[in-house]
Amino acid sequence: MINNSSKTLKRPSKRHGGRKLQRSSTRSPKANGVSETVLSKSQTRRKPANNSAHNPGEEKVDALMQQALALKNAKDFRGAANILVRITKAYPRCAAAFGLLGLICYCELGQVKQAVGAFQQASRLSPTSETASLGLFHALWKAGYRKRAIAEMERFQAISNSADYAEIEAELRGAGVRS
Repeated sequence: MINNSSKTLKRPSKRHGGRKLQRSSTRSPKANGVSETVLSKSQTRRKPANNSAHNPGEEKVDALMQQALALKNAKDFRGAANILVRITKAYPRCAAAFGLLGLICYCELGQVKQAVGAFQQASRLSPTSETASLGLFHALWKAGYRKRAIAEMERFQAISNSADYAEIEAELRGAGVRS
């Protein structure tokens, strides 16, 4: 349907809250010579910048993660773990902080049960993270939760193809743990 000098879209997009959008007849040239339709300012929604400079919380997490990594590299594992615990309490959706906390607890501090909890949360927040899944598998295995470790391996293998898990599975079959 044509309305004055603009076109009305027949099917409203879910993206725009169900309202009909009007396309301006103005076209803007692109660098390759192809033109595109431009929506008027009143019809567009600005997306928040994906820049940490505009998100103070993200900046703070980045700064604290850098501080934790610096302490880890300086072999101050308890100090790094303390900062990571602060991050996970303040930002409970930060999978990277949970993953790094699990790694430090497991590899450096020998706190296997704490590592299991941290890796579980990292895997929940980022289910396709091979690092989080492998960390959880190894921590569960070391803690004596072999069935749960195998279940984690199977969960991850169902959604992704991991060469590390394929190797682990072959070792388990060779040892008679898996059939």
